Amino acid sequence: QQSLKTVKNLKSNSDLFASISRRFLDMFVTFPIPLYLRVAFHDAGTFDVVTNKGGPNASVLNSIEMNRSENSGFYNIRDTYLNIKTENPAASMADIIQIGGYVAVSHCGGPVMPFRFGRVDCSGSDCDTDGQIPFPSTKNVRAIFRNMGFSDTELVALSGAHTLGGIRFNPPGTFTPFTTNPLVFDNSYYKLLLQNQNPQLARLISDSFLTADPNLLNIVQQFANDQNLFFSEYSKAHVKLSELGYH
Repeated sequence: QQSLKTVKNLKSNSDLFASISRRFLDMFVTFPIPLYLRVAFHDAGTFDVVTNKGGPNASVLNSIEMNRSENSGFYNIRDTYLNIKTENPAASMADIIQIGGYVAVSHCGGPVMPFRFGRVDCSGSDCDTDGQIPFPSTKNVRAIFRNMGFSDTELVALSGAHTLGGIRFNPPGTFTPFTTNPLVFDNSYYKLLLQNQNPQLARLISDSFLTADPNLLNIVQQFANDQNLFFSEYSKAHVKLSELGYH
């Protein structure tokens, strides 16, 4: 069982962060930027607050996890992380994966978040088990996020990552974005949730859940009306997600 780590294990290193960030910026011309944010979320989003297992541990890049339906497309960018790791051996692969998410957000106009190093890569039985990632069709979104230790505000804030990217369907190449500007990180996701669904845009059942629940709807309305508030709450929630298991 993965032991609960303490926050003192995580330390800032601005030079190392800058070095890895530059490499991700180089890679953004090759693969869709939102994919790096998705990888970071899926690696961290396996955390279980009861057992202290899962979390950001680089298990998302092992062959078993990459074959899961929720991780489709990850094989395509696996070499990106391996190359960055070779060039920056002082960082764990788990750190590098999370930096990809940080840089994707800031590069697309979102908040710049403080990053700390020290995550431990999993091995063998320490790697995650199936079914821990919130699946797009689930309605029980609150329970899934509570299992990771998140509040309603954090749930809604992290859902705002859907301001980037969209859904790629079969046949290959068929892409439906979540917002009209899928490479701009802003609060448009929440504004669209409060409107009738645009058939040209993607909306998951988990997205619709945010407006079906009165408390979550209130938070959606706050973020739709105040982008600075959204950025503030998102930053805190994203940093927490990227450090799950280290508090």
